[in-house]
Amino acid sequence: MRPTARATQIHTPDSEEFHRASVWQPLRPSSASRSGAAVGPAAASCGEAAETHQTQRATASSTLGSGFEAHRPESVSQERHRSEYTPPPKGSVSKGRYIGQSHWMNIAASFPVELSMLRNQERSQGELFQVLHQCKTICQSIKASRLQQPLTLLNIGKDMLPREICDDLVNAYMGTYEGVLRVLHIPTFKKEYAAYWENPLGANEALIVLMQLCMVLGSSVRDRTAALKATTTRWIYEAHIWLILPPEKSRMTLPGIQIMCLLTLAKMTCGVSADLTWVMAGSLLRTAMYMGLHRDPSHLGEMTTYKAEMRRRLWATVLELNLQYSFEAGGMPLISCDDYDTLPPADLDDDRLDEGIDDVSRRPTCSSVATQMSVPLEVFKLFPIRLGLLQYINDFRASIDYDKTLRLNSELTKACRSFTRRISALTGHQNGALALMDKETAAPINRFHISLAEVTLYRCFHALHFPVLFTAFDDARFYFSRKMCLDGALKVADLWGFSQQSGPHDSRSRPQSDFERLAINGTGMFKNIPVQAACIIALELIHDKSGRSTSGLGYLPAAGNNSDLRACLTSALRWTLDRMRAGEVTAKGHCFLSACIAHTEALDQGLDKTATMALLAERATEAAKVDLALLKDVARESGVHVAETAATTTTTTTTQGELSGIDNDAIEALAAGWDGGWAWDESDDWMWSGAWSQRNVAMALDDVNQFFETPVGYPRQ
Repeated sequence: MRPTARATQIHTPDSEEFHRASVWQPLRPSSASRSGAAVGPAAASCGEAAETHQTQRATASSTLGSGFEAHRPESVSQERHRSEYTPPPKGSVSKGRYIGQSHWMNIAASFPVELSMLRNQERSQGELFQVLHQCKTICQSIKASRLQQPLTLLNIGKDMLPREICDDLVNAYMGTYEGVLRVLHIPTFKKEYAAYWENPLGANEALIVLMQLCMVLGSSVRDRTAALKATTTRWIYEAHIWLILPPEKSRMTLPGIQIMCLLTLAKMTCGVSADLTWVMAGSLLRTAMYMGLHRDPSHLGEMTTYKAEMRRRLWATVLELNLQYSFEAGGMPLISCDDYDTLPPADLDDDRLDEGIDDVSRRPTCSSVATQMSVPLEVFKLFPIRLGLLQYINDFRASIDYDKTLRLNSELTKACRSFTRRISALTGHQNGALALMDKETAAPINRFHISLAEVTLYRCFHALHFPVLFTAFDDARFYFSRKMCLDGALKVADLWGFSQQSGPHDSRSRPQSDFERLAINGTGMFKNIPVQAACIIALELIHDKSGRSTSGLGYLPAAGNNSDLRACLTSALRWTLDRMRAGEVTAKGHCFLSACIAHTEALDQGLDKTATMALLAERATEAAKVDLALLKDVARESGVHVAETAATTTTTTTTQGELSGIDNDAIEALAAGWDGGWAWDESDDWMWSGAWSQRNVAMALDDVNQFFETPVGYPRQ
């Protein structure tokens, strides 16, 4: 499918054409937009936590309103103007999965030059194609080695690590994820954990599974060996088996919900079917509702403070996990604020949850000092606005209403500022109090908690403004969205350490923080969000250097200079290598970012189309060779035999049957894999093209000139 040469007319939801439409429409603010026409209701705003938690259902406008109208070009040159082309659609199917607007892979449609190079390598079966085939073979062997023994229910708890390692991993979990996503009652868990070591054979399976999942998550912020990665992968599957084996109803308990929460988080964070967590989140959400967690305990009879607050905490965590997985999958959260009346958890430390009767009128909702619930409560305050934003973005029937985009941005910005002020005040008070206490006393709020919370908040700006970014480079009316995308990308770059202009080995000369280790080890959102940020930064550099922006605004001065953005990309490139050294089994991230950086260099040198493609292919191939060497090291560490006969210098004129000893069946399998989609997750197929032909992305080199009058990413002649 080739990109349409003009904007598709926007239809109302009542028209038959609307239901046949499948692409996102370019935005066209009209002069009639100020005539007083009504627009959709504003997204629900977040109020302060109070005794009666009242939230409004945030719904996307079902009509575009008279403020926006379709634009029909009047000449061929206007038809070929970039702002007249159809941006990425609001959804498509890739490898049998529906990918909505908030999915991070939508960014790929903005790189037609890089994708064209990759497709040309596929067609010619060049050196890059061969090297990546070797990478894929090694990756498959490494993944297979991490789960060699058959799994049965009888094996649960049989592979427990030594006590000192378990203690470290459990403490690592307690000091990181548990401070933002409340799942456990820490005093109770510690008591049961100690009892387990006194009598391991007498422990029940639920406790063992819970312990193992805590250690899986704790391992993501530790330096993991190949053996530890294999063990944690096995523990994830053991937990999955425990949940699905009969009798299933016996799992519908608070410990069962705790295990489901930790399991989905572990699968997303540790790269075990991370792309399926949204599916599991649906089961988690409905299980929680089946158990009545969506109703406040005050409506369900008399309960103790401990039981009531644990139900409220778990419900808040279920909602947050469902929201984050929906962002990742580009799917709808399938819940609204009208579907529950559970109050926010009380602002109490764990040791204050007692067996007294729960009294809603006396529960503290906003403490003046930092507690173990401070960060989770501040994040939960922003749930309604983020839920409304996600529903608006991923609603495939709703057209983009830029007035609503700006309104949501304003509400989100105010909420984030409120979060920052509140956390700053609490940490300031906390630091003063800790100075007078025992040094071993753990702070209720640490740097990891704040960073993780900020990730869940600031990712919303990308999701909100990216659909407009395609138009914003050429239309000054949408300059604000371009600025917000870049500012958000730079914020993420700062969180991941990309903005620090340090040498390639500087990070190893000092102890890494927990979040820095997670940035290297974590998958799912901890990989996809920084990848998206790096791509946005690369896109800004490419458009600035190619001179393609016709908005008259040019480069964004607030973002710094080109060297700052280039430094971010260079740091991101090193980050992809660090991830591979840590055991990640994919070569695509490093390969693609290398091509993006080469693209900016080609623009600096003023290369023509042919020379640009050659440089991109050369750099991508060099990166793939580096990736191959790293993967071989990872394979050896994992005990996987690696053949040393793979050649990487075969010319593109070599026949399929002669490619480095690869037989025709392997070549056909490789071609099928190449066409499997541009996903970077370890659990996905590994090539680039397929799905992007469905997204109106020009792939072949000859198509680029037909796509744009002056192709994006090439210098003006």
